[in-house]
Amino acid sequence: MASPFTVGSKWLIKRAGAADQHIQIKTVTAAEFTAVYIGIDNPSVFNGEVQKRETQAIALRQHDARRAYFAYHIGLLQKRVPGQPWEYQGNWCEVAGDQGAFQLIQAS
Repeated sequence: MASPFTVGSKWLIKRAGAADQHIQIKTVTAAEFTAVYIGIDNPSVFNGEVQKRETQAIALRQHDARRAYFAYHIGLLQKRVPGQPWEYQGNWCEVAGDQGAFQLIQAS
């Protein structure tokens, strides 16, 4: 199962209690990637890691240094349907106290 994270790919990040936003992948190594928000004025950097065995698990850390902000997302790849976008589902939390379910859905 190849990783869907490629340089330039865009992803929709949906979080319970927060506005839906898009991120774009900037760098990719074997199991890690970085991403940034697109379409909004937010300098956060996302550092992601994907590991696989029977399925794929993702860990995604968001950091905005100017606000001393961190958010953490962890989830699993959902069953793949050929021709449909990749999707991870799990939970997120952040240092301001918000938390809930999240989805990361391939947008392009």
